[in-house]
Amino acid sequence: MKKLFVLPTVIALSLTLGGCSLIEGQVEGVIEETTGTEVELPGTDLPEGFPAEVPLIDGEIAFGVALGSGFNVSVRVDGPDAMDEISDQLEGAGFTAQVGGTTGEGATQAFSNADYSVLVVITKENDTGYLANYTVAPLQ
Repeated sequence: MKKLFVLPTVIALSLTLGGCSLIEGQVEGVIEETTGTEVELPGTDLPEGFPAEVPLIDGEIAFGVALGSGFNVSVRVDGPDAMDEISDQLEGAGFTAQVGGTTGEGATQAFSNADYSVLVVITKENDTGYLANYTVAPLQ
């Protein structure tokens, strides 16, 4: 029960104090100690250790986080049509496309190879544009 209360509080604190790397390092340590899982707090860079075999579409990284052996990265894109380029990149890197689809407002596509599953979801980010969110998880 203690872990459930501490983790959201620590994450909220880290987001509030996100500009201070010393505090960020301390917060990461508390989360890791509490959960027993290695954590890299959210930022606007590609998280350390992100697998090189998972290509990302060119664009500004709006959010990046590593949690354990998984990753979540959001990249700013022009719209749902960016899924065509993302699919081409991932399939060119040896990933197989699974279920997915595109609408006028967004797109979703799942991919996998022998090592990773990748779920890409493109959604509208308020009035500021679109984000392509990559959720990457190891299969082993």
